[in-house]
Amino acid sequence: MVADNPLNDEYLQIIDDPKPQSFIARFYVSPDLQVIGSLELHFFDSFEEAYSDYASLPSDKLKALGIQNSNRLPGSLDFIQCRDGEDVLVEDYKAVKGWDNPEIACLISCGFAGI
Repeated sequence: MVADNPLNDEYLQIIDDPKPQSFIARFYVSPDLQVIGSLELHFFDSFEEAYSDYASLPSDKLKALGIQNSNRLPGSLDFIQCRDGEDVLVEDYKAVKGWDNPEIACLISCGFAGI
């Protein structure tokens, strides 16, 4: 029986919850990418919260706002970095398989407009 097989848990979850899973799992902000030692990360459920935190940080360090995806083996990419006091849109997502998708494109065109 399908329900008795633990390998089918993910399949059963998809059947029980037919709405597609968001590619974006959460957002993160790093106040200083050049820190020696452990990288400090702040995590957020919404772009608005993450951007507010990012914008509140001083611009004298290499800071970043990024996205962690919801893949089975999660990955993350920076989307905005403050370099020499200037906010720059990082377009690495265009070269990484799976990241150049409609959900990211919508965020880029709406959320990151003006950067």
